[in-house]
Amino acid sequence: MPSIQGRIIFCGENPEMKLYRPDTEQLVALASYWRCTFSLHGIGNALVINVESDTPNTPMLQGIYTDNFELGRWLADTFVQHFEDFKGRGWPQIQLTQARFVQEMDSRRYHRVAVYSANDHLILTWDEALAQRLFHVPQLTTGLNGETKHDVYTVICPCKTGSIVVNGQGVEGQVRSDLSDPNWPRCTAFMAFSETWVEK
Repeated sequence: MPSIQGRIIFCGENPEMKLYRPDTEQLVALASYWRCTFSLHGIGNALVINVESDTPNTPMLQGIYTDNFELGRWLADTFVQHFEDFKGRGWPQIQLTQARFVQEMDSRRYHRVAVYSANDHLILTWDEALAQRLFHVPQLTTGLNGETKHDVYTVICPCKTGSIVVNGQGVEGQVRSDLSDPNWPRCTAFMAFSETWVEK
């Protein structure tokens, strides 16, 4: 049986969501959730989230919620800060928030994550999964200063709808979807299962 060479540094799940103000190009919220089943920093959960306010450059909420501080810091600094639209938001300077995570899911259709901290209660829902496909993304830029590269293997499930609720208030944004390709829908919310990061 052939194997893939390299050091495995992360296994788990990594759904992502980007919400836009209806009928505009304005990004109002972005979230990267991580459920880690294996890493060199232990297991656990982390949510990296930014929700915009009506004041430019002043987020209503920006945080890194986690139940494993070492893991949460590593995920945000090594990976998330390099993701599209997450770049340039100062994640290495954001303090971590201790949180508890509760999941509800049927991976064929939806995934819901509730996050509880001392001051906040967040609910993120990925819904109406449209398809599933295995991807290999080679040579992603990673590391605190972009000094390393990793290959990623993951099962992506685009979701037609998604929502974020912050302390009982729903974020006024929606998932953008392009359903023009019958073979592969493109959505700004997706579930990501069986995700493995390999250091080359």
